Amino acid sequence: IRQYDKLNERYSPLWLVAQRLGLPPVALSKITATFKCEKGSPDNDKVREQFDLGLNFKFSQRNQELLGYARRTEQGWSLSPAAEEILNQYIEKFPTMFKYISEN
Repeated sequence: IRQYDKLNERYSPLWLVAQRLGLPPVALSKITATFKCEKGSPDNDKVREQFDLGLNFKFSQRNQELLGYARRTEQGWSLSPAAEEILNQYIEKFPTMFKYISEN
């Protein structure tokens, strides 16, 4: 029953969650999806590594969502309190990364 209650929690629009977290909505949209980054030399494929730093809560192109974390509505994406808590922890742990994402 707790699992069911968790799925029925009140979701907040992505822009509102972004506002509460102090992030631009575009940055939050990126990090809640697939967000690929590369490490290494752009001139040498052998020393380049690719990482997915996104939380993969949502997949816009496939119209898929991670149950209990993100929901797509006619108005756009919404996030659950559980997703917001994970985002808070992620921001606290990697503030420099979020500063960079927010500025670029």
